[in-house]
Amino acid sequence: MATVQCFEYVNPGGAGFKLAPDQQFYFTIGSNAAFANGAITVTAHPTSGDVPSGLYMEVIQTATRFMPTIGGPTYYLDVVVRNNSHASEPTHSTIYEFTAYASVITP
Repeated sequence: MATVQCFEYVNPGGAGFKLAPDQQFYFTIGSNAAFANGAITVTAHPTSGDVPSGLYMEVIQTATRFMPTIGGPTYYLDVVVRNNSHASEPTHSTIYEFTAYASVITP
């Protein structure tokens, strides 16, 4: 029977964080042994920003990273997201906060 593990990454914004249209942001989830095996899906959701015309966010890359350590290998999930909002004026398409979810399904 398959098992599912879920992970959450919350970008709390603050400190002047702004993800302008077409801008990318890189972050890491982990370490966790679940990233060693299984099918991984990641989605990102804008939670705060300039919203007159709607905000769109996409996950453009996910990569699993193996790191050998003294206590045994560790695994990370590296993620790149992009603000895919295109409004006629950039000040109406900036994302200030977002949440990303990763799920790992193993057989």
